[in-house]
Amino acid sequence: MANEEEQEKKEAANAEDDMDSLMDELEEQQTKPENIERSEDLSSLVTEKTVSSDENLDQMLESAADSSTPEADASSDEEGVDLKLLLELPLTMTFEVGRAKMSISNLLSLGQGSVLDLHRLVGEDLDILVNGKLIAQGEVVISNEKFCAKITNVIPPEERVKKMAGMDKSNL
Repeated sequence: MANEEEQEKKEAANAEDDMDSLMDELEEQQTKPENIERSEDLSSLVTEKTVSSDENLDQMLESAADSSTPEADASSDEEGVDLKLLLELPLTMTFEVGRAKMSISNLLSLGQGSVLDLHRLVGEDLDILVNGKLIAQGEVVISNEKFCAKITNVIPPEERVKKMAGMDKSNL
């Protein structure tokens, strides 16, 4: 009986070791792609070619190159960076009318027809955020029976860079 228990423990330990080694190998493959050349600066990541057997990736890259804009072509020639791919990156835009703070008990008591007070006045500009960063302010307008935002103020690039770098904590 004791021998059977010892044998089961050894088998379980071996299985755990095998699983650990497989996980380590998988992590190593994910962190060290063999088919990408190493480079010091990030701009080369956009322009370096990788050897890939994945035909879908090649097709995606070709279609991105086909749909490039003249501005991207001109800037890539001038700076030596291929901006075509960067121009295709998806961004999330948020049009924020207001915010509210409440306790969990108040949140749980909300139901259909509940009215939430927002900390913004009627007629006050809404915030326009891209990937969570304030880039502009605007007013709500209606066009073709749809809500739209009319930009009234664009945050200067210098202020946006400061906020992204964490130098300005006023937007937190």
